[in-house]
Amino acid sequence: MLERPQRMQALDVVRDQIASFDWTNLTDGRRLILEAFLRIATTAGYSAVTMRALGRQVNVKAPSLYSHFPGGRDEVVSEALTWHYSQFATGTIQAVESTADAMEFWTTLVDQHVRRQLQTPENDMFDLMLATDRISGFLPPETREEISHLVDLNAGLFKGAALDMGYQGDVDQAVAIVLTVLDGVRSWSRWNGDIAALDGIAEVAIRTSLATLDAHLLSSTK
Repeated sequence: MLERPQRMQALDVVRDQIASFDWTNLTDGRRLILEAFLRIATTAGYSAVTMRALGRQVNVKAPSLYSHFPGGRDEVVSEALTWHYSQFATGTIQAVESTADAMEFWTTLVDQHVRRQLQTPENDMFDLMLATDRISGFLPPETREEISHLVDLNAGLFKGAALDMGYQGDVDQAVAIVLTVLDGVRSWSRWNGDIAALDGIAEVAIRTSLATLDAHLLSSTK
């Protein structure tokens, strides 16, 4: 029996992780609070997110928020980041699960990552929070560990595709470089909001990602 491709094994892990999230307690009230968190953090920065500010956004007195999130701000942060990842990963799964081969899997990953990064400002907030936490360590340890694990699962999709394409060497480092470039697409693409420009930006990202693999890794297929 042929071994299941590594990219599909990585996809199975992400799919299982998403299935493990229990959103049965995500009432309309909790969802509105999570959306308010992402909105405030994206527009005003993480430090602006307080229970009082969240209460103003959803027109609920701050003490009442604790009926939805007894753990307070830390619980809101943890669930908002997990919820954001869940939505991002679900879209990724849907995009790549029907791809025909490793190259198409890789290019679809890059394409989807770039489009979401540009069209969903919350992605920049997510990346900025993680980068800031690496410097100042403001996230609760449990949240940091969980989000780090989820980020690693996403990187695993890229790693699996690279290995299936025949690349050898320090694939983890090469993937880390690629993801840094993709996460920074808003800066280097200078996107002005024109939807028609997304195809060209995605194509540049795909070419750059493959050039990065070629520059840093050996390929058994060449």
